[in-house]
Amino acid sequence: MLDGKMASILSGAGGASCQLCTATQKELKDRDLILQGYPINRNISDAIQLFGELEDIDAFFSLPTNQRFNLTHQPLSTIDILPASPLHSYTCIFRWFNLLVYHLNCNKLTWSASSKEIKDSMMDVRTIVQEVTSLRIDQPDPKGGTTSTGGVARRAF
Repeated sequence: MLDGKMASILSGAGGASCQLCTATQKELKDRDLILQGYPINRNISDAIQLFGELEDIDAFFSLPTNQRFNLTHQPLSTIDILPASPLHSYTCIFRWFNLLVYHLNCNKLTWSASSKEIKDSMMDVRTIVQEVTSLRIDQPDPKGGTTSTGGVARRAF
């Protein structure tokens, strides 16, 4: 299992870009593209082929990132990688779901994780979830992390 950072290092894709597609930062903010979905079209085989066809690698890296498909270095791997491990997917979805419930609970539909209403809602939801399911979510862990781990997310789902 690989996380996004390791997949970025192995695939050659970097910066604030998607590890699964070649969309530019501008395209990632385009509402119409968001609604229709982005194609999963980034793979290491294509990157290796691109680098094999280059005559001047230095000139390639002097191009803006959107013209070089968000590649920041040559791929280190020769096999295709999808940077979404099941564990990280569970924790990310679980975290997003928790934030959604906190906002819906206090009827605040603008996205803000730092308002007093959201913090109060978070306390209420955490208490209810713990009473009903015995799961401790979004709480400090005595070991230095939080209780929203992959194991907790798996049990919740």
